[in-house]
Amino acid sequence: KRLLLSVVEGAGTVFPSASMRMVMFQNVAMALFFMGSYIVTMPLLVREVYDGSAQDLAFMNGANSLGLVVTILLLLRLGDVRRQGRALLLSQGIGALVLCGAAVAPSFGLWVLALFVWGTCGGMAMTMSRTIMQEQAPPSQRGRVMSFYAFSFMGAGPIGAVLNGDLVDLFDPQLALLIAAGSMFAVILIVGIGSGLWRLESHAHQVLEESGRAV
Repeated sequence: KRLLLSVVEGAGTVFPSASMRMVMFQNVAMALFFMGSYIVTMPLLVREVYDGSAQDLAFMNGANSLGLVVTILLLLRLGDVRRQGRALLLSQGIGALVLCGAAVAPSFGLWVLALFVWGTCGGMAMTMSRTIMQEQAPPSQRGRVMSFYAFSFMGAGPIGAVLNGDLVDLFDPQLALLIAAGSMFAVILIVGIGSGLWRLESHAHQVLEESGRAV
């Protein structure tokens, strides 16, 4: 009961904030179209298009995970990102385009390379979305906001798996992946045009600039 109350309170903090609301919107879309594709469509594509084995599936998972790790290490090395909203939108948009390319990759090697690049985009997107949520949330509500953030992503994941499974049944793995990637790209365009995320800056940089002006 306390956990459910925490999630509900987090939702009550998120939805009045335009920036957090838009991050949540793209977060759910990522679970529907990216996570669902990764769980259902991509393993089927490896098997049916590239006649792959369990080892090939391991290469796919390894390439994606390596991309995530590379991005996180780079962020640790380079430091804070000033325009977090812009980084989020660009990484998600580029990731959707890379996934479109992966859907029609002519060889398994290019497919694995595309999954690595997609992983680097995912590492940036997940880091930026979590950072925005934590910075925008009131300090007393950060735990509840992040619990709602995690709940929305994991809750939408199974729905995305069913959705992508239906797409594969209706079409084929390649076309299903193209549809999911195209849908995600459309969501990013809507969020980018219809919100202020493109102009959103890190609170830390804003405080530093204001302190510099005061001095």
